[in-house]
Amino acid sequence: GLDVSRRVRARLQAISVGADNTYGHPAAATVAGLEELGPVLRTDRHGTVALVPGPDARLTPYTIRPPT
Repeated sequence: GLDVSRRVRARLQAISVGADNTYGHPAAATVAGLEELGPVLRTDRHGTVALVPGPDARLTPYTIRPPT
C-alpha cells in the first residue's frame, strides 16, 4: 500500500482499473494518498501504459493504447 510506496520512494504510481467499473475502484482516499507521493497513472484514464527505463535509469511512461 502507501507505506510500501513511501519506503521505496516511488516516483510514479500506476493503478490498473477498468473503465466504468461498478466496484468503486480505486477508492478516492487511496488515489489522494498516492497523489501525495507523485504522479498517478490510471488505465481507465490513461489507457495502456508502459514504463520504459531511460538512459538515466528513470522510468518514462508511454501510453500504448488510449482509453476507450
